[in-house]
Amino acid sequence: MSNDGKEPSDFDNSQWSEQTAILYRLDERTERIDSRMERIAGRVKEQDKRIAEHDDRIQRNTTIINAITFGVGSFVTAVMAKFGGFFRL
Repeated sequence: MSNDGKEPSDFDNSQWSEQTAILYRLDERTERIDSRMERIAGRVKEQDKRIAEHDDRIQRNTTIINAITFGVGSFVTAVMAKFGGFFRL
């Protein structure tokens, strides 16, 4: 018997209970972290999809801007050529 009046097995049982409680809390935290990681992974996939859509839009808009710029440049060149025939510049 120990000095505090408890049997050694009582100490082992209380230590085992404490360890079990700690492991249970760790398990709960691990599950919460796993859940958070799954949500984050879902958000990352969603953001990647949005980024791909934005890249497509950017490419389309760049093509449109290049076409408009070429059209305006061609028009200005044609007008300048026409005026160049009227005026000797």
